[in-house]
Parts: sequence; structure tokens; C-alpha cells
Amino acid sequence: MNGKRSLFDLVQLLTALAVLVGLVLVVWELQQARVLARAQLSSEHWSEVLQNQRVILGENPALVIAKACTSPDELTPAEREIALAYLDTRYFMAERTRTIEAIAELGVPWEDVARVNFRAILATPMGRYDLETFPERWPKHYENVIKQVLAQDNLDCNHYWNDYDEWLS
Repeated sequence: MNGKRSLFDLVQLLTALAVLVGLVLVVWELQQARVLARAQLSSEHWSEVLQNQRVILGENPALVIAKACTSPDELTPAEREIALAYLDTRYFMAERTRTIEAIAELGVPWEDVARVNFRAILATPMGRYDLETFPERWPKHYENVIKQVLAQDNLDCNHYWNDYDEWLS
């Protein structure tokens, strides 16, 4: 009788452990599903925001972006909206990467993406004006990235675009 009792106790213990392991796995799977759902929602949100900005940018914003670099005071109100949409699009791309990276590892540090986009923004007089005039619009988590970008030599549109042209060739 004693052998049957200890076998019965062992079976109960193993059953209890199996149930516990099963519960842990279910909780883990639910957490993974929640993380993936958040990443998907965040990605969809930023995709929609970026799509709205692209509508404002139109098919070829290059002339307006160039004018915003060389002659920002001569922009018409419509051109100013296009230039701001361009700057906002660069900001939103950085923010999209940062929020998705916070949820699920992308393999590219969000700081690197932010640096590239903020260099394009802060190379323009409009971007620097926005940073100086409305610092509250620039979240604290970008503070170090902005300092790094501002510390670069020759941070202006012409230098930025010339670097880009050299990089492409």
C-alpha cells in the first residue's frame, strides 16, 4: 500500500508541475502576442501618419525642399506647408523607428535612424528655427541625438546635400 501511495503522490506532483508549466507557457504566449499587437498597431499608426504627410508633399517636393534650404524667406504659404511636411516626415520616420524598437528589436538602433533624419531636419533653417523656437516639441529622449547632430561641422543644407550626392556616387 505504501508503494502505491508514493506512486500516486509522484503522479500528482508531476501533474501539478505539468499544469504549472502549461500556465507559464500560456502567460508567456499571451505576453508575446500583446507585444506583437502593440508593434503592429504602432507601425500602422506611423504608416498612416507618414502617408498623410506624403499626400501633402506631392509627387516631387525636391524644388520646394531646395528652396527651403537656400531661400526659406521666399517660400509661399503652400511651399511652406510642403517644406514643413517634409521636415515632419523625417521626424515621424525617426519616431516610428524609436517606438517600434522599444517594443520589438529591429536590429537597427533607433538613435542611428534619428540621427540621419534629424541631420536632414536641422540642416535647414526651418528645422533649426523650430528647434530653437519650440523646444517643447522635441522630446527629451532625442536630446543626446540632437546634440550630436548640432555638433557636426558644416550643418547646413548645401553641405548636407553635397555629402549625400558624394555618398550616392
